[in-house]
Amino acid sequence: LRGASGRPAPRVFEARERLFGAEAPELKFWHDAAGWCPHCMVAWTVLEEMRVPYVMDTTPLRAYLRPGQQKPPAFLSVSPRGLVPIVQLIDRERSVADLWVFCKPVQSVGRGEQVGQMLAEKFPAHSLWPGEPAQRSLAGKHLGLFKRLQRAHEAYKRLPGGRPTWGVSPAHGKKDERFLVDALDDLEKALGSSTSVVHGGQSNLDESRLGSDIGTSCFLLGPKPYMVDLMLLPLLERVEALLLHPSLGGSSGLVLSNWPRAWRMLAAAREPGFCSFGELCSDAETLLAISMRDEPLAAGAPLPPPLPEAARLAAGHAPEACREAAARLCARPAAVAAFACRGRG
Repeated sequence: LRGASGRPAPRVFEARERLFGAEAPELKFWHDAAGWCPHCMVAWTVLEEMRVPYVMDTTPLRAYLRPGQQKPPAFLSVSPRGLVPIVQLIDRERSVADLWVFCKPVQSVGRGEQVGQMLAEKFPAHSLWPGEPAQRSLAGKHLGLFKRLQRAHEAYKRLPGGRPTWGVSPAHGKKDERFLVDALDDLEKALGSSTSVVHGGQSNLDESRLGSDIGTSCFLLGPKPYMVDLMLLPLLERVEALLLHPSLGGSSGLVLSNWPRAWRMLAAAREPGFCSFGELCSDAETLLAISMRDEPLAAGAPLPPPLPEAARLAAGHAPEACREAAARLCARPAAVAAFACRGRG
């Protein structure tokens, strides 16, 4: 199988530097090694779309540490509390040739949206904020929608004592569900107000192949995602998975497609090559499975299909996608075995 599949194609997720043709980076970006932290994914999606030259390094989240394992000393030297994301600007005075030295971490950028704001201020030539005053005013309202949806999602991801949880907090109730639904309703309304989304009440998007008409897709200010769209996408992806969780979607029938413009926005951004999110995104099923890692026998938990059905579904994928999947499995046999054994290393 290894011989037939060859080497896996390079991915942004596994890169250590993204210079975009520059000779040196502008900054160093620290994120979690698993790509699970929502704040890191918001920051990374924006950074990648801005094409600011950067290098990156990773650290495991606390929940991924093996017994006795510590976070990397190099990381703890810049983040003693062990929190990500971390951004360090390059120190031009001390950097020479390929030996890059970075400044102390930028302060007050512990949340994804804060990283996005900081990047726009430090690198205005790469800014993804609109320039027209009317659109700037709308952008402020859109940022408020993002923060509201973020709070609604976080209500499900914090245990009563404040600690984060992989799954869904047992303390959530109807009030939290109403807040989430209202936030999605407001986002849907904002997407509907964009003339590039809907004309005469009909979508111009080919839902069987979103990429075929993606120029008229459903983003907040036009045919391409801008700063707030990019912040929303990783969050919306997690909301999509949250709605499928048995303790929420499984009991109330909530699914993201109930908000068709929001669903189209997410699906369009996942199209390969359209924007940075397509390189970094996951899918609802994978995120749901991760969120249920500590509660696999929960009532209503989706079960994997029987092996013959799984094989039939796999055979339906494009040959290149099957080759790439085989190459990735063969490239990391130990990790595959550990995952199959529900291991953490």
